This record gives sequence, C-alpha cells and structure tokens, in this order.
Amino acid sequence: MRHEALAARRALTLKEAVEFAHVSMGTINKRIYDGTPPLQAAGSELGHPADLIAVFGPVQAMPAGVTHGNLTPGALMVWAERVAESAPPLTRDQAKVILSVFRESFEAIAKENAESRTRLDGAA
Repeated sequence: MRHEALAARRALTLKEAVEFAHVSMGTINKRIYDGTPPLQAAGSELGHPADLIAVFGPVQAMPAGVTHGNLTPGALMVWAERVAESAPPLTRDQAKVILSVFRESFEAIAKENAESRTRLDGAA
C-alpha cells in the first residue's frame, strides 16, 4: 500500500525515492550528480515517481520470451548488457563472483540441453 501511495505523489523526497525505487541513496545521488535524465533534484524533492520508474524500472529475471529451453549465450548477453548499464559499478571481487555464477549456469544449462537431446535422439 505504501508503494501505491508514493506512486500517487507528485514528487518524492530522497528517502521516499530510495524506498520507492529499491535502490540506495548513493545510487540515486550518483544519478543526480551524473545528470542522468530524467532524474533531477529540485530542492529537497526528486521528480515524479514515474521518473524513478524510467531510470530504475523493473528488470526482468530473464529476457522476454527466453526460457531455459531456448536460452542462448547471445540472448543472455543482450540481457546482461542492459542490466549492467543500469547498475552501479562493481568491485573486482563482485565481478568475479558474478562471472563465476554465469559460467556455472551456462555449464548446467548446456549439460541439461545435451541430456535432453540425447534422450530425444534415443527415443527417435
């Protein structure tokens, strides 16, 4: 209910923007400092909640139309690049962890797809 009440407001304070967008104050301040449109500060208030949605909008867990059955490295790369563009910079250690997770995920998906093809080829 609180999210809906904030969404109905004309402008939000920084604290309300953090709550509404589910990002840190540092992330919002960086966007304001960088001049990321349309997020602009006007005194103690930020723009309309729709501006926050435009900048920090929801990110899909998987690219539209992609499932584990048809996941390709290209589709995942496009999605990952879009997510990375909207994320704050990572530390070297954070990047290593993320790359490791992606690598393990790709290996598991490739193994699963290979096993499925083998079962299908054996059934034919």
